[in-house]
Amino acid sequence: MASKNQTAIIGIIAVICVLAAGMFLKQRMDSGEQKKQQIAVEQRKEDFRAEMEEARKEREARIAKRREERKNAPPFRPDTTREIVFGNMDDGKDYPMSSFKGKLLVVNLWGMWCKPCIKELPRFMEAQKFFTGAPVTFVAVSMDNTGQAPLRAFLKRNKIQLTPLYMDTQRSIRHRENMMALPVTWIIGPDGKLLRRIEQPADWSSKESQQFILFYLKQTGLLKK
Repeated sequence: MASKNQTAIIGIIAVICVLAAGMFLKQRMDSGEQKKQQIAVEQRKEDFRAEMEEARKEREARIAKRREERKNAPPFRPDTTREIVFGNMDDGKDYPMSSFKGKLLVVNLWGMWCKPCIKELPRFMEAQKFFTGAPVTFVAVSMDNTGQAPLRAFLKRNKIQLTPLYMDTQRSIRHRENMMALPVTWIIGPDGKLLRRIEQPADWSSKESQQFILFYLKQTGLLKK
């Protein structure tokens, strides 16, 4: 009888040891996975900081070049009487900015020649997906002078999907904005007023950018605080 009890106790101890070993290994694996994720996040932040620095240098160079080009040009006079219109290349219709009233509007102005823009666009579209169903509209507008065929070919080559594809077809933005460089992002309130103008690339897929958008959704009363 004692022998049987000893055997049972040994068996229980063995099971406990196996379970403890399993839990220990799982904790080590979970800890290792968390460390990998943390390293990946930090690497992404470092990469983005490097991209921002490169974008800053490129932007400064473009601004200096355009200032030099405009020295002898007549002064820019914005046409404030003309409403800004976005040309939707998917349905062939033009949409005045006033048609987006009632929601927060995030407008990203970009161009094919702008390297920081190309890096920013996929992240901008990720933000659009993240806020699906929220009272916010994301609009990426090409400032290129080319037709839509070269533009679509460019986007396909760079594996960037913009839905829908907008262009400054009526040049209404160019007549209102004296932009020295791209990208430029506007945050427009539900009343159509400009809340923020950002003249540098941003990682719109980051938690910081998500909180940034949420801040304006709450500030404008579109979301409860």
